Amino acid sequence: MTETSIIGAIQHIDVFGNLITNIPATAVEDKRWSVAIANSIVPSGRTYSDANTGETIALLGSHGWVEIAVNGGNAKAQLQVEWGDLVEIVYQPII
Repeated sequence: MTETSIIGAIQHIDVFGNLITNIPATAVEDKRWSVAIANSIVPSGRTYSDANTGETIALLGSHGWVEIAVNGGNAKAQLQVEWGDLVEIVYQPII
């Protein structure tokens, strides 16, 4: 972990294809952040509806971990990732 990022991994993929990381929600609370995964940058949001249908979004899952999802879709299939693949939280400056 640095002042600008934190590296983690996918620790679980649920039946909907949502990617649950091993990065705790507390690592990003009260920060502006996004997720770098599989050559993609996934913006953060509060709910699935913060992304258009078919778009990726990173959010704080009810289980207490950072989660990557696709609104109305399957993040595992769309991003072509597997359990154990690396993810990077990138903190953005608050202007």
